[in-house]
Amino acid sequence: MKSILYFILTKSIGLFINILQWFTPQTAAKIAYNFFSQPRVQRLSSTDLPPILQKAQKQLFDFENHKVQTYIWKGSEQTVLLIHGWESNAARWENMVHLLQKHHKNIIAIDAPAHGLSSGKSFDIHTYGKFITFISEKFQPEFIIAHSLGGASAVYAQAIFPSKYLQKMVLIAAPSDQKVLFENYVKLLSLSASVFTGIDTYFQELFGYSLDAFSGRNFAKKITIPTLIIHDHTDTSVLYEESQKIFSNLPKATMHSTNALDHSMQNDDLNTLIFRFLFK
Repeated sequence: MKSILYFILTKSIGLFINILQWFTPQTAAKIAYNFFSQPRVQRLSSTDLPPILQKAQKQLFDFENHKVQTYIWKGSEQTVLLIHGWESNAARWENMVHLLQKHHKNIIAIDAPAHGLSSGKSFDIHTYGKFITFISEKFQPEFIIAHSLGGASAVYAQAIFPSKYLQKMVLIAAPSDQKVLFENYVKLLSLSASVFTGIDTYFQELFGYSLDAFSGRNFAKKITIPTLIIHDHTDTSVLYEESQKIFSNLPKATMHSTNALDHSMQNDDLNTLIFRFLFK
């Protein structure tokens, strides 16, 4: 029943935007983009945080027009920055935090724009990349571990605003092409080709890139640090080929493939592999 209702809702929204396109194409494109960019999961509550986040030191930073929520598990060794993905929050790193704490690492995690306890109503890779850069300048992490759209944002950040402190990076199930994400969205809502063109134009106005140019495989060419790329063959949220696009253009990349871990990639053996890549 839920799937039927979801189908009706998405197609109804798409129909509305397609009709609006005939009268005010710029408004239609803006509505379509904004709907794409708004997470649809419940935000965290500061009074009812997951236990792993309750144990962290919390700092809220003002950055441009945003508030960036950070979580800190202090350690005496190197600093690791953890970057979560779409419709998630810093608590997704619970198992990784436990592993890093055993080895006395200094751990920083953040909530993305419009996620967790950070401010905002919409998400985009450009803003998340700026969050990562801002936090990197404050805490100077030597290592980044990033999942899904967090990985895409980390690639963008390191390409456009490279950190002089970063030594290695791990990308887990990261998408490459912004255009592919929007093509999937257009199919989901059955949006017209004219609406897609309008979204592309609006995207360029916002960020100075076309959808085709805003791509991890393009940004990867500028990254020179060793990077471990991990993706599961059964991932249906972000296809395996997306990571391959980044891998093929990243000069110092290592690719590791998994099976049956889907998109979440929560696995103790995988966490151990990541730890060894970073510190051995």
